[in-house]
Amino acid sequence: MSRAVIVGTGRSGTGWCAAALRAAGVRCGHQDAIRHDQVLGAPIEWGDWEVEASFEATPLLPELRAGEVWTLLIVREPLAVIRSWVELGAFGPNMDSTYGKWAEVLRLHFPAVLVERTPIERAARYWHDLNAFALANADAWLRIEWLTPAELTAAVGFGEPGGVDRLPEGACNRRRAAKRRTVEIIGDDLPSGLRADVGGLARRLGYTPP
Repeated sequence: MSRAVIVGTGRSGTGWCAAALRAAGVRCGHQDAIRHDQVLGAPIEWGDWEVEASFEATPLLPELRAGEVWTLLIVREPLAVIRSWVELGAFGPNMDSTYGKWAEVLRLHFPAVLVERTPIERAARYWHDLNAFALANADAWLRIEWLTPAELTAAVGFGEPGGVDRLPEGACNRRRAAKRRTVEIIGDDLPSGLRADVGGLARRLGYTPP
């Protein structure tokens, strides 16, 4: 294995994974080699990266595996991901102007996301459809909630044996929660059909259905 790529839905832990691997001495990019431009046809910018952690790489999983890149899906509990995306305003009415390339990628690869009516419903459909696609196309998957830096390093196969016990202070830059509005989301906020889809996949991944 010459390279590995870690994918997810975004807001699911790829930034944490990059920080954990870097702390263990792995040359790991975080949305450095693969961004929306690469999904839309630009060449992958591997440079010296051994591992790339990028939620934006998810649509490229079949191509990556065909190129003998080992791929890992990181999953996170659905309502946590849905809440985080809605708090960022990513699925609001101005998605095209604010997240133009991402909206283009969704139209090409996950069009059902943009058919949903509300930001919560779009975020829920996004969690379901991207994870379902990635499960069918990644080499392995792990839940972020139970993952330690050492376990991640062992799974990916790069870095010092045993990895690190915990990340250094400030190793993973997260946006301050105070800068975002807080949104409370429960399963009842989802239409019954969408809730059933999300719940079925959540159960498969070992989570309590919303």
